[in-house]
Amino acid sequence: LTLSLGVEIEGSDILIHYPNMFPEAWKMVTRHLHLSNEQHVLRGMAERAHCFGSDSVITLSELHRGRKDRVHIIVNYGLGLHLGVCALREMDS
Repeated sequence: LTLSLGVEIEGSDILIHYPNMFPEAWKMVTRHLHLSNEQHVLRGMAERAHCFGSDSVITLSELHRGRKDRVHIIVNYGLGLHLGVCALREMDS
């Protein structure tokens, strides 16, 4: 997905928004991608409880800053625990 966007994961201004499930698994994914802890979004899980499809939309709305070329990778679960991923690139505000 990032290759099709022309985004190098390492060293990029990138945030990965994870769903409110399996936090330890997402921490392993972050380490595997060689990203810093500041680049993964796992905060607010207790407040969100299980909002399911809106988990990462909530954090995206909080962290979108209009920083040109910052990439947000959104990971979410839908009905039946089907995993979905999308990448969004910020534009000038």
